[in-house]
Amino acid sequence: MKNLPPIDARSYKPLREQVYELLREAIITGRLQPGEALSEIQLACQLNVSRTPVREAMRLLQLENLIVMHPRRGAFVAGITSKKEIDDLFKIRVTLESLAVELALENMKPSRLKDLLSCCEQFETCVQENDVSRYLALDSRFHHLIYESTENVPLERILFNLYEQTTRFRRASLARLGRMRAALEEHRQLVVAIGDRNVELAAEIGVRHIRNAWLSIIELLTDESMGVAT
Repeated sequence: MKNLPPIDARSYKPLREQVYELLREAIITGRLQPGEALSEIQLACQLNVSRTPVREAMRLLQLENLIVMHPRRGAFVAGITSKKEIDDLFKIRVTLESLAVELALENMKPSRLKDLLSCCEQFETCVQENDVSRYLALDSRFHHLIYESTENVPLERILFNLYEQTTRFRRASLARLGRMRAALEEHRQLVVAIGDRNVELAAEIGVRHIRNAWLSIIELLTDESMGVAT
């Protein structure tokens, strides 16, 4: 299990919440990989907290299907149980992302468009340095700017959850298939279409971008690389 930073004792947040947020981010970003075992004792030592907040945080993550508990074996980062699981998630996401792009274009503020352009510039550095972790962080920022621009809170929440459920499996595909460069170009094309206020083209590019991410994950869907065997 990879080393995680200790909890900030000066924070006003309850320990359970801090542990939950830290573990959740580690799972979503791929720092904790699908199928990886999670030791309550080791986590408590690493984070410099008692086992109680760790146990409570893990229960919350289990409710979100980010952690699975096996009798007599312990806790594991949730892996992919089947190709159908990925297909089901992406089928929903493709449909809703198209709607999100259309609504975002209608409500896009100049400041958010500027932020999207800034993300694209930073993506280029990530590609050049092959920095998958930084790329995923920027990708999250990019897509959430679009979700926020829909000005539709229920849609934003649904897409936020779908994004996290699917993105945690993307680290391997970005690293192994050189997907970052292609995704960067798709992001750039999407921003140009949004800037031109071309709704139809923006929606088309947005859907193609999600489908390509979907396909890149399916190509890597093996027990060994994606943690199906947990």
